[in-house]
Amino acid sequence: MKLLKVFLIFILFMAIAPLAVLAQNSASNADQIRKQMAKIRQSTNWENADESKKANEQIRALSIKMMDGPAPAKAFADSKEKSPGEGKMELWDQMMISVGNGEEADILMGEPVRKEIVEEYREDEVTMVNPKMAEESKILVLDLSVPWIRVLIDQMKSFKSVETLVITGGVNGATVNLPDILERAKDYPLTELYIICFQSFVTTIPEDISRFRNLKTLGLLKNHLTSLPFSTRNFSLLKKLYIDYNPLKSIATTISSLKNLEVLGIIKTGISDAEVSVLKKILPNCKIQTE
Repeated sequence: MKLLKVFLIFILFMAIAPLAVLAQNSASNADQIRKQMAKIRQSTNWENADESKKANEQIRALSIKMMDGPAPAKAFADSKEKSPGEGKMELWDQMMISVGNGEEADILMGEPVRKEIVEEYREDEVTMVNPKMAEESKILVLDLSVPWIRVLIDQMKSFKSVETLVITGGVNGATVNLPDILERAKDYPLTELYIICFQSFVTTIPEDISRFRNLKTLGLLKNHLTSLPFSTRNFSLLKKLYIDYNPLKSIATTISSLKNLEVLGIIKTGISDAEVSVLKKILPNCKIQTE
């Protein structure tokens, strides 16, 4: 489910119907909405800023309408207090709830839907990002497992307002040049950063991650990290840190200064019970998720 939601945000960003949430609604109604979205995408001149803006607003309205249907109670139990559609569009908190509940098996649900998305929208592969859309986007997802991702990476400087940056290795992981991507993102007003699902392709995180001093959420799930960057201690505003599914064994020294930390995810790591006890003492106000 983690990968499913990552890819879903990418689809929303590219103004494509949210198929992952689509699966939760009735098939007939979802199919009608999906056809409306496809018609809008096909008839819009995306080079025209005004026409693109209007089309994006229509697609977003249809997305919210689609999301207003019933959803699994557990997944959305702790979602923020917003209108039904808007609340369900805040998928990252829900992803982290799944991680907190130890729902690793849910990740298997993402692959068949992901394949369907790839086939259905193969014609929409990125060649050029609409400048107006890029400038206003607050979410940017880079899936390094798709063959055309380099095109999007090369246009990262067109984005000016990105607050949430997701860098993912997809279902099976992928090679990635993290220093290059973080350098391209250096001027983003980031409050959330996710480097996830690279498995053995990511064993370290660059120290220059510290340039994003306003981070409130940092997710480093499902990589092969054995340590955190020393510069992590500089994230004075950080409230949520997720390092689940990494072979980490000790982090106390690195995160001891994160006094504003409210949630720490260490599910399926190598961190011992003894270290967990130490973490509870140095971060008494932090909820530590271990299973």
